[in-house]
Amino acid sequence: APDVWPFAELTVGSVYGAIWKYVSEHTARISPEIRSQLARMPLLPCGACVVSPQRVFSSCFGAFQPLLQPLSAVMLSPLPAEEVLRQMGVGEEPRLSDYMRLLQEVGREYDGVSLNPSERRSLLE
Repeated sequence: APDVWPFAELTVGSVYGAIWKYVSEHTARISPEIRSQLARMPLLPCGACVVSPQRVFSSCFGAFQPLLQPLSAVMLSPLPAEEVLRQMGVGEEPRLSDYMRLLQEVGREYDGVSLNPSERRSLLE
C-alpha cells in the first residue's frame, strides 16, 4: 500500500509510472489476454490505495470512492496517454455492469474482512 511504502528514494508514482511507461512503449505487443489480466491487477496508485484500471474512470462520482476512482486521483509520474489507459481497462464513466462487477469482486476480496467506513458508504450510496 502506498501509505507504507518502504522505498524513501523512490516514490510510489515514479515506480508505477515506470511500469506504465513500459506498457505504453509496448502496447502493440500486449495480447488481449494479457490486457484483460492487467485490467484486473492493482496497477494504479490513488491516494492510500492501489486499484485496478477497470475501477478507474474519467468521470466518477466521489460517492463511490475508494472502491471506484476518478482518473484525476491517479498518482503516476508520468501519466500514460489516455488511449493506453483505455486499452488497459480505464473507462469513461461507470456503467451498471461496472457496479455489478464491483459488488461481486468486493464480496470475494473482502470475504471475512471488515470494510472501512468509506468503503461501506460507497457501496450503500
